[in-house]
Amino acid sequence: MTFIINSSSMKQAQNLIIDGTPTTFMEEVIEKSKKILVLVDFWAEWCGPCLQLMPLLEKAVLEMNGKVQLVKIDTELYPELAQQCHIQSLPTVLAFQGGQPVDGFSGGIGLTQIKSFITKLLGDQLSPFEELLDMADQARQQDDFLSAISCYARVLEKEPKNVRALVGIARSYLATATHDKARVYAEMLPAEDTSEMVRALKATLALFEKGNTLEALNVLNVKLDKDPTDQQVRLDLALQFFAAGKVEQALELSFQSLEMAPHWADEAAKKQVLRIFEALGNSDPLTNQARKRLSSLLFS
Repeated sequence: MTFIINSSSMKQAQNLIIDGTPTTFMEEVIEKSKKILVLVDFWAEWCGPCLQLMPLLEKAVLEMNGKVQLVKIDTELYPELAQQCHIQSLPTVLAFQGGQPVDGFSGGIGLTQIKSFITKLLGDQLSPFEELLDMADQARQQDDFLSAISCYARVLEKEPKNVRALVGIARSYLATATHDKARVYAEMLPAEDTSEMVRALKATLALFEKGNTLEALNVLNVKLDKDPTDQQVRLDLALQFFAAGKVEQALELSFQSLEMAPHWADEAAKKQVLRIFEALGNSDPLTNQARKRLSSLLFS
C-alpha cells in the first residue's frame, strides 16, 4: 500500500515546532520573539511528564495559525541553556515576547490550560473566530457534524486559509461519509505545512481512500470467519472498520495480525498500525495507549 501524505500551513507559519540549540537560541527564541510569541519547552527523555506535555504543547501551538512558535530544548544535550534560563525542574515552559521571557509554568498541565496560557499572552492577536472554532470543535467531538460544518464554514468565509477550520470541516465531512467534500477542503490547505493536525488529516484520508477500494465490511467479516489465518483479509477488514469510524476495532485487528504474523508481507501489519497512529495524531489518548502495546510486542 502506498500512502502519500502532503503537509500544509501558512507560509509565515513554517517551522513552528523546532529543536533548539545554543547556536540557534538567539535567532529562534530571542529574535523571533520580537515578531511572534515563542514558547520554549525545557524537557528530557527520562522525564515522563515532559513526554506527556510535549504533544499537548504542539497541538496548542499548531492551532494558533502561525502566531506561536515552539522551541524544544533537550536539557540532557544542552544543560547550559537550562542553567542560563534558571530552570529548576522539568518540564518547564518559558514564554518569550519582545526578546525576553515574560511568563512561564512548570509541571504537566492539560490542553485547556495550555490554550488559556497562550490566549492570555496573545491577547488581541488571536483570530476573532477562535470562539467560533472552539464551538465547532466541541460540536464535532459530540458527533454534531452538521453544526460543526456550519461553524467551520462561517470561519472560512472570512479566513479561507484558516488551517484549523479547513482541517475541522474536512474531518466533519469524513465523519459523515462525504469523502469528496473532505478531499476538496484538504486540497485547499497550503502545501508547505508540516503540522501534526494536517499530517493526521492526510493520513486519515489515505486510509479512507484505501478502504474505499476494498470489499465491503460484511463480506470481509465472512471471509475472515472462514479463514482466520488470512492476514490480508484481516488487515483489509481493519481498514474498513477505520473508515466506518471504529478506530479501536481497526487497531485491534491490525495488532492481531502483527501478533500472528509480524513479518508477513514486509511487516504490513506494523506499517498499518503506524499509519493509524499518524491518522489519529500523537496527542490522541488512543495513540499513546496503543504505542505501549506496540512497544511491548516489538521489544518483548
